[in-house]
Amino acid sequence: MGKVFYYICIKFVLLNVICNPYNLLSQSNGKTNQETIHETLTKLKKAKTENEKLDAYVDLAWMYRITNANLALAYSDSTIALSKKLNKTNYYWSGLNSKATALSHFGNIKECFPVYQLALQIAEKNNFKLKTAHTLYNIGTIFGEQRDYKNAEEYILKALKIFTAEKDTASLAIAYNGLASNYGMQDDFEKALTYYNKVVSLSLLTNDFNELGLAYNNIGNCYYYMGFPKKSKDYYYKSIECHEKTGVPGDLVSAYSNYAYMLNEEKQFDEAYRFYQKALKLAKVAADRVHLIRIYSYMAEMYLAKNDFKNAYYYADTSKILKDSSVSEQNIRAIHEMSKRFDSEKKQIEIENLGKENVLKEKENKQQKLFLIIIGFALIIAILLAIYAYKQYKAKHIANEIISKQKESIEEKQKEILDSITYAKRLQEAILPSTQTINNLLPENFILYKPKDIVAGDFYWLEQKNNLVFIAAADCTGHGVPGAMVSVVCSNALHRAVNEFNITTPGNILDKARELVLETFSKSDKDVKDGMDISLCCIDTVTKLVTWSGANNPLWYVQNHQLYEITATKQAIGKTDNPTPFASHSIQLSTGDVLFLFTDGFADQFGGPKGKKFKYKPFKEILLSNYHLNMENQKDILIQSFENWKNNLEQVDDVCVIGIKL
Repeated sequence: MGKVFYYICIKFVLLNVICNPYNLLSQSNGKTNQETIHETLTKLKKAKTENEKLDAYVDLAWMYRITNANLALAYSDSTIALSKKLNKTNYYWSGLNSKATALSHFGNIKECFPVYQLALQIAEKNNFKLKTAHTLYNIGTIFGEQRDYKNAEEYILKALKIFTAEKDTASLAIAYNGLASNYGMQDDFEKALTYYNKVVSLSLLTNDFNELGLAYNNIGNCYYYMGFPKKSKDYYYKSIECHEKTGVPGDLVSAYSNYAYMLNEEKQFDEAYRFYQKALKLAKVAADRVHLIRIYSYMAEMYLAKNDFKNAYYYADTSKILKDSSVSEQNIRAIHEMSKRFDSEKKQIEIENLGKENVLKEKENKQQKLFLIIIGFALIIAILLAIYAYKQYKAKHIANEIISKQKESIEEKQKEILDSITYAKRLQEAILPSTQTINNLLPENFILYKPKDIVAGDFYWLEQKNNLVFIAAADCTGHGVPGAMVSVVCSNALHRAVNEFNITTPGNILDKARELVLETFSKSDKDVKDGMDISLCCIDTVTKLVTWSGANNPLWYVQNHQLYEITATKQAIGKTDNPTPFASHSIQLSTGDVLFLFTDGFADQFGGPKGKKFKYKPFKEILLSNYHLNMENQKDILIQSFENWKNNLEQVDDVCVIGIKL
């Protein structure tokens, strides 16, 4: 269940909590959206006054806002025109709100904002406080979808202030939900949880089980990405309990499938299958193509985990066919509804004939013709369904062959990729100084180097000029293959600064390295902002004078049983707004003093009993407590501390720590 899907879920929630005072989409009456639309269209057709037409326009514009762009915009424009004619300002605002929502949903952001701004002006001018708050909130959600999180938060907070003043509890819950979603899309799951829990409190207060179920579902998403699958599963189940009370099919499908996915992760395959079947049953009734595709895909993953390749291929194939099929569930339902209508008419005719003994021959002939028409129509339907079934069978057979070939191709490509990355590791290792070279120049040292992936964005670097030894721990943008590529560029820049330009002052070396990195990236027509953070030492092996400079990463050293820190220049090696020269610092050390250079990977590792970052204070305490030991023992203690903290969680970044005893 990737993060992309999480963002799609967030967008779905945002669209479904945008408020409108004329929204008729409540599921409490047990009617589907199509049934409600049909009733409203009938009301419009029978409307005798312009006021009745306006009511229908408002409802239809809102109901079509996320299903049909053309109809949503057409009914919104009709609402706007007629409300202006009748001088009904509140309806005018509603038409603008529906139009902006439709434009946003169908990707026309450029035209969406001016419409929302006009709606906001109307609401503020007429002192429509709640409408003002709803519009502010809606604008905030659009900023959120564009990943402009700062403006999104600003607008939602304005709306929140009005909802609080007006004591509108339901809208207050929606605003908290919007704020939580905004933080969730920034991966700030702790803040997101704070606001989702506010939604929970308000929803419990108002017995709004639908909003409560959505909040529980999103809390489950947060815990999933924070690395707490047990909590995530518990909240997905709470979401199910809430949505089973409200009976909204779409929400129940999502809750069932999320819970089933977590059961699948725990390898509880039978229980996962049971909940997938519940989700499938509802999705099929609602003809919910999006959820059906996703559920079939999840079930394919489940069977793949069980090594049941036959069923895995079946469900993957079903998902694919459902995406590609030109015959939609809506068309199939229409055929069934027509068949039922003809059956009903036939039965009605038979009942009338039983009550009349003197039925005219002409009526009998008409009934016979109607019966023949029904039989003919039924045969046509049967033929169409048979053709459709044959095409499905044929497509499935072809898809199985394609999937088999694709599987072989994917496995081959995966092997090629892995071989390429493994070779890239050998190339990257070639730019790292050898252990023998380091030991010859700095006899008492340790280097803890743990790439997150096969290749890394972190690297360590060593050069010598006469009695000066240069050593650095560097952290390039990203990790894995992208980070490794940047590390080659940055390592080469350091090498050239010292050997080609004969620079020996660390601050000046970093200035020249920045210049060379920018020169390399400037050859691309893309705006490349990659670079590195670094801690760079120059050690005079005769006088033990240490000169140091850093980009974002500090230097720690132990002298007289105290650990001291020299802070770095707060800028990276790379493209920077208002760059300044890197500062150089000199310290006179003695025999037995210890230097520590490092990147942020060790302190930023998640773990421990609460799944939080290790942080720098405990990192300092470990180094200070063990600096008197030999360097290999210090390294072993760091490795053990790191692994104990990480436990079963994934390593989040490359790790590089260098210790040098003078």
